[in-house]
Amino acid sequence: MVDKSPSPIVKGAVRLLWPLFVLPYFLVKYLYIGILGWWLDPWLLTRDRKRLWSDVIDEMPFVGSNGSLIESKGLTPRFDYASVYIDFENVRVCITRGRGEIAVSLSPHASLGDSYRLGEVLEALGLMQYANQSSLADLRAIDRILKTNWKSITTEFSDGHFQDFRVALSGIKHDRQRTAREAQWELAKHLGPLQK
Repeated sequence: MVDKSPSPIVKGAVRLLWPLFVLPYFLVKYLYIGILGWWLDPWLLTRDRKRLWSDVIDEMPFVGSNGSLIESKGLTPRFDYASVYIDFENVRVCITRGRGEIAVSLSPHASLGDSYRLGEVLEALGLMQYANQSSLADLRAIDRILKTNWKSITTEFSDGHFQDFRVALSGIKHDRQRTAREAQWELAKHLGPLQK
């Protein structure tokens, strides 16, 4: 077996030269924060949120025309993703867009801290054709899905039904997390011998 570790000369050169690379990185990073970041990042985030809200109104007539936008000044930024929060009947809808994906999560007004992805809610409602779609790329398709199933969603998110529905949602969330952990374990098991 061939030794692929770097030679002592390369190790010494890296130890000697790393400050020359790290110093400019931190210099540029903090100059950006000091000169541009404090106003540019919030401005870009606000611009992206306005674009997303405009697209929601244009492409999601059911949600956009019936719901009311929640002002997002107190809401935390979601990295480079834009999010809008819409109150519609007894449900808060969060639509997040970034990097070519759109994610929708729903929260009941009675418990805004409980947020569930649209796919989880639809699976709990027994609509298995949508169960594996955690994110969709088309706002119109999301609007059609919400419009078709809105009565069931609002019924299950109502004060009288939500406690029972939460149990079903928790089971689905737990199953998805377990499946993701199993997939990671299988991947690590197969990649393990390759990393040696």
